[in-house]
Amino acid sequence: MTILDKIRYKGVRGCVRSAIGKIAIVINPVIYRVCRFLPLQENSIIFESEGDLCDNSYALFETLMKRPDSKKYRIIWLLRDTDNLFKLKRYAFVEAACCDPFKINMKLYYYLARAKFYIYDHNNYLARVNAKKRKGQVVLYLTHGAGYKAPKSSRWKDKIKADLECMVCTGKIPKKILSSYNEFSESKIRTFGYPRNDYFYFTDDIVDNKIEDVFALSHYRKVIFWMPTFRKCDFAGISEDYIQNETGLPLIATRDQLNDINAFLNQHDILLVLKVHPLQADLEIFKVMFSNIMVVKNKDLSDIDVQLYQFIRHADALITDYSSISTDYQLLDRPIIYTLDDYDEYNSSRGIWPQNAIDFMKGYHIYTLKELKEAINDIGCGKDVYRCERNRMVDYFHDHMDGNASERIIDYLNL
Repeated sequence: MTILDKIRYKGVRGCVRSAIGKIAIVINPVIYRVCRFLPLQENSIIFESEGDLCDNSYALFETLMKRPDSKKYRIIWLLRDTDNLFKLKRYAFVEAACCDPFKINMKLYYYLARAKFYIYDHNNYLARVNAKKRKGQVVLYLTHGAGYKAPKSSRWKDKIKADLECMVCTGKIPKKILSSYNEFSESKIRTFGYPRNDYFYFTDDIVDNKIEDVFALSHYRKVIFWMPTFRKCDFAGISEDYIQNETGLPLIATRDQLNDINAFLNQHDILLVLKVHPLQADLEIFKVMFSNIMVVKNKDLSDIDVQLYQFIRHADALITDYSSISTDYQLLDRPIIYTLDDYDEYNSSRGIWPQNAIDFMKGYHIYTLKELKEAINDIGCGKDVYRCERNRMVDYFHDHMDGNASERIIDYLNL
């Protein structure tokens, strides 16, 4: 491909960014290795969560900030941009660093070289400079869930997994899933529970009022969340290309089908909240307005400073598939509907682990729109058909059901 071809394909800005990215891959490791000569800062903690303020890292951070001695720590958040910095203004001693991998980033790698603790749930930036942790440094991977998806190859291969202090998960089966998924020893995986699941156990009137003001969930007899894992994705390397339809989703392929489900929901006074996966391609169908289907994206929650799991607490039931949300939602002891119409295709494309994953999914197994309506009708009538089966399974997925995951991790790190 010639330079002119690249400019036509990526645009001038894209070409410049790509060129800087190639330089950054060379320069950033040098910055990190020079900064390693400086002493560790014992009270310095780095948090990372996919360049945002969310998920397990943010839930753990919030718990730590509630402690009376929290100001003794130097907290650094790794962010893609500064859009959400308003959340950190309440903590004057908390700093932020840009974690764009396509930039020459002296600040980021200075912090990574000097912080005593590096806590992340998505990206290990030490791996991006092929570096091992320093003596005395603690690197903790909180992970971002243990669903039933097999691993896909990553552009950034993590070469220092064995250098982690530990990974965190929720119970026996997730430990086996994460061990296989990450090729990581079970002996270094701790079942402390996920900090984000702590939100299920504690009410916050300020947060609940914001949710009601924006989404008006109380106006409906029942609220069901549909949280499918992504299929169609803007990143070709992880997109599941077997789905070619208007929605990029399983089960409901067209706008006409969405209209049909919407009419059914309207008849039964039920709201379906379609929480779009952050990696799901932003298709035109998601901009259509329906009376009883509400599309919610991460930004909608971030804009009102609400965490996803604070929002999920308000669901009377969940529709999902191979996503880790299904195992987390067990803690709420509410009905779960599994859409499995693309089970074979997904297994062939992405892969499902373990191979008998379907045996662990205790709830409605849905393959058609008719079956979906029947399950929704049950929930609308207050039925919980699979409660006993679901409760027999929960101990395999959760060692703790108390809302104290963050406290266990903080104690483990001796913070």
